[in-house]
Amino acid sequence: MDDGAWWQVELERPVRLGRVALHWQDAHPSAYRVQVSSDGRRWRTAATVRNARGGHESVRMDARDVRHIRVQGEKRATQYGYSLWAVEAYAVTD
Repeated sequence: MDDGAWWQVELERPVRLGRVALHWQDAHPSAYRVQVSSDGRRWRTAATVRNARGGHESVRMDARDVRHIRVQGEKRATQYGYSLWAVEAYAVTD
């Protein structure tokens, strides 16, 4: 498994993203970024997480015009890859 592995999703419509909840198994990154995009080609970093502990992590941000979300790994916490059990994305109501 590569440290730079990623997971991404396309939302039904653009939203203002306020929070992403990540549910990791034992194999998780110690550092990662939550990136967002309106078109799936140009990405911007909405949040950077250092010293991640795995398990349930809630990452807050305020990102507008989000249609695509990517969790971009930077460094593994274990010798294994990343095991992302579930992801929840929460929009902010304007």
